[in-house]
Amino acid sequence: MPVVSELLNDVLMVFMQGHANFGPFIQKFWQIIPTILITGLTNMYRKSPTLLSRILDIAQEVKVMLLIMYILLRFNPFVLFSLF
Repeated sequence: MPVVSELLNDVLMVFMQGHANFGPFIQKFWQIIPTILITGLTNMYRKSPTLLSRILDIAQEVKVMLLIMYILLRFNPFVLFSLF
């Protein structure tokens, strides 16, 4: 199962970086495998905190903004300061 998880995470990264079918894909992905989406978003933030606005756009798209903010705040309490 870890191989499948890694593959899905890689596919997710391609779509999160700006794909034409991003909206429908991310909605379906959230319905089917929400944990990998959450993991993908947190990994995206860990790799590049400058992508915070993109991460929040994705969170808003699937209507999980509060959940993502909670996770990011636990990871880095100063994440809110980077929004300003």
